[in-house]
Amino acid sequence: MKKIIYIFLILSFIIFNDLKGQCVQQADFSYTITGCHSIRFTNTSPLPYQIDSTIWNFGDGSSIVINQNDVVHTFTASGNYTVTLIVHRGEPLDCWDTIQQIVTIDPLPVADFSFAPLDACSGSSISFNNLSTGTSLDYSWYFDDGSQINYLANPSHIFTSYGGGIDSFNVCLIIEDIMGCMDTTCKIVEIKQQPSVNFFDSENFKHCSYTEISQDTLTIINYSPDSSFISNYFIQWGDGQDTSISSFTNISHIYVGTGTHPITITSTGNNGCQTEFNRLLIIENTPIAGIIGPLAGTNMGCAPLTVQIGNNSQNITDSTITVINWGDGNVLTLPIGTPSGGTYNHTYTVASCSQPSNQYIITISVSNACEISEVTWAPIRVYEPPKANFNISSPTCINQPITFTNISSRNNCAADPNTVYTWDFGDGTTFGPTYVTYTGQPQQTISHIIIV
Repeated sequence: MKKIIYIFLILSFIIFNDLKGQCVQQADFSYTITGCHSIRFTNTSPLPYQIDSTIWNFGDGSSIVINQNDVVHTFTASGNYTVTLIVHRGEPLDCWDTIQQIVTIDPLPVADFSFAPLDACSGSSISFNNLSTGTSLDYSWYFDDGSQINYLANPSHIFTSYGGGIDSFNVCLIIEDIMGCMDTTCKIVEIKQQPSVNFFDSENFKHCSYTEISQDTLTIINYSPDSSFISNYFIQWGDGQDTSISSFTNISHIYVGTGTHPITITSTGNNGCQTEFNRLLIIENTPIAGIIGPLAGTNMGCAPLTVQIGNNSQNITDSTITVINWGDGNVLTLPIGTPSGGTYNHTYTVASCSQPSNQYIITISVSNACEISEVTWAPIRVYEPPKANFNISSPTCINQPITFTNISSRNNCAADPNTVYTWDFGDGTTFGPTYVTYTGQPQQTISHIIIV
C-alpha cells in the first residue's frame, strides 16, 4: 500500500511537473545525526517563494512523510539509502522540484576483546586486545577493581589481590560509534593472588648511635598475614649478600660500619606469585654539634668586624650536612661529609645594635638521617662610630667670632656609650677633648675667632 501511494505521488509529481514546470529555485535539504541510526532531515530549499507542500521518502521502505520541513527518521538496518525530498511552490511559481541524496548507515558496532596472559599473578600486567567492530569507535574499559575508566583501545591493567587462591574481576568494554550506537561485552578475568607480607625491625630500619659503629646487627621479624601460603623468602641484604629460606619467624644479619643498604625481601607463594618488600636500612652515627668561639676580645668591635670560629662537632660521617648560621642573615653550608676541625671566618658589616640584647648569635647545625644537632655561641657585638656633624654661623668678618654648633649624633651603638668630642678649627688651634657621658648632652655651641 505504501509503495502504491508513493508511486501515485511520483506520477502526480511528473504530471504536475510537465503541466506546471520545473521550479527555478531548486529543492535542497541537510541532515545531522541525532542518535544511533537516527537522523534529522531539514528542508533547506531556498526562498523567496513559499513552499506549500513537501514529500519525504527515506528509501528504506518506511512510510513517506508529508508536509514537514524538519523530520527525524530512524533506520533499522545498515546500508546506503537514497533519501528523496519533493517540494511544491505556490503562486506565482506553482511548480515542483525534487532532490535526492545518498545517506550511509553504518553497521551496528559489536564489542569484543581478548586478554593475556590468562593465568596472571596479582601485581603483574595484563594486556587487553580490542576485537570490536564498528566505525570511529570510542572505548570505555571498566576493570571492576575501583580503578578509573580507561579510554584506550588496547589498554594494560594491573589487578591486585592478596591471599593464596584465585580472585575474579568482571571486566567490561563499552564501545560507541560516531552515530551514538553502543554495545557492551563483559568477561571474567581470573588472577592468582599474591601473598600479603609484613616485616618488622624494632628500630624501623634506622640504626643510630652516639658512639662509633664498627658493626651492626639487623633482626627482621616476620609478621606476614599470608605466611602459610609462602614457600620461599629470598632476602637481599643490600651489602652483596643474599639469603634464601623456606620460612622464618625472625632472621638476623651483621653489617660492618656505617652506611645505607637497600633491603629487598621477595616472598613466593605456593602458586608461584611473588610480593616484594623494600626498605632502606640506615646505619649512622648520631652527630653532635660543637663550636669553638672567637678568641677573647675579637668578638666585639666596630663594623666591619671579622670573626673566626672553629667547628669541633662529633660523629661526622660521609652523609652529614654542616650549616653555619652567622646570625646576620648569612648562612654557610659546608660540602656534605666535611669533617670537623676546620676554622671559618665571617665579616659583619652591619651593627648588631638592632638585634635582641645587642648581639649576633652564631649557630652550627649538623644533621644526617639520624638527627639534627645544634649549638650556639654568643655574643658577637658589632658597633658603629658616632656620627660627627656641626653647623657654622653666617659668614662674618676677619677677627670676628664664628659660632660652631655641634649637632653630632650621640654614640648609642658602641662598646663605651660615652663620647669624646675634639674640635680642630683648621688654623692650628683645637678644643677638647671633652668627655660626655651617655646621659649627658654634647656641647651645643663653640665660639672661635680665626685670625689671619
